[in-house]
Amino acid sequence: MDFVLGRAKAFRDALRRADPAYLQNMCSAQAARFLVTDENKIALLAAPSAQNSEAEVSSGAEVNAKGAAPRQLLLLSHSQVPSEIAAQANYLGIYSQTPYFGIELGRLTAVENNSAAPSLAANIPPLVLPPHSEFLPLYTVGPKLSDLEVGLATAQIALGNWQLSQKYCSICAAPTFFQNGGWEAHCARGHIIFPRTDPAVIVGVLDAQDRLLLGRKAGWDKRRFSALAGFIEAGETAEMAVVREVQEEAGIAVEDVQYLSTQPWPFPRSLMLVYTARTCDFAPEIKVDGEEIVEAHFFTRQELQQKIADGEVTLPSRSGAVHVILRAWYAGQEEA
Repeated sequence: MDFVLGRAKAFRDALRRADPAYLQNMCSAQAARFLVTDENKIALLAAPSAQNSEAEVSSGAEVNAKGAAPRQLLLLSHSQVPSEIAAQANYLGIYSQTPYFGIELGRLTAVENNSAAPSLAANIPPLVLPPHSEFLPLYTVGPKLSDLEVGLATAQIALGNWQLSQKYCSICAAPTFFQNGGWEAHCARGHIIFPRTDPAVIVGVLDAQDRLLLGRKAGWDKRRFSALAGFIEAGETAEMAVVREVQEEAGIAVEDVQYLSTQPWPFPRSLMLVYTARTCDFAPEIKVDGEEIVEAHFFTRQELQQKIADGEVTLPSRSGAVHVILRAWYAGQEEA
């Protein structure tokens, strides 16, 4: 399955990132490059600049009709990152002898009351970004990035979001500091907390006529629809969650739950498990819950295409797992 945010090239180097000396060598290497994030946004360079001779731009950038690259992934060199910040950057892995690190701006500006480890916000030079830098949401620019870039960006945003929520130990509430390249949170009492991932399901529900069920969440634009989704509850399998979520949100009983694939969704820390399911009834009656889902309809392939063309229906970013469901659904038509 071709997931936009499920692509990656870098080797995470998990065994060696536990070695402080190794991390120091990688971080100080001339080849080291640093991504910069601001919660769910990734730093890009709007246009190549003569004032930014040291900053690199990626090869997987968006390219317009004239061949120019209006936005490119920003990769800072080691000389552009203060050593105090570089030492606290997240180690994302290595690819083609280039070590990659990630910097979360929220950690630089947060007020830390942590006596167990040096504060990122105290007495460090500012991180100066090159001219024409801008931050854009990963879920909108993800389709324009290469496999290497999107894998690095997804890992960094997931890690950064977790760190912003892990300032205190979830076991004893003591202040935390991060080790192993940012992949572990430690406290003075010896507790170790690992990055959290919340599993969720998203499901393409098909009826007897092979129509696809799409719903609109409360607060969304009246034209925006997507597949039904929800988090897996404690003590529940993913397949059980599919049945429960569809019943709760649309009032429809489903069976024949089939797994498709997974996709990381670091907004802030989810893993989407993608399924299809069939309605139990030949002509199911939709009864939306009115709280999370306020509108839902079954669409034929032709109906959906026409409504999108007419501007009556819009879909989430191509980074979303619903597009994998749609591709599988349309592929089923071709096979038939």
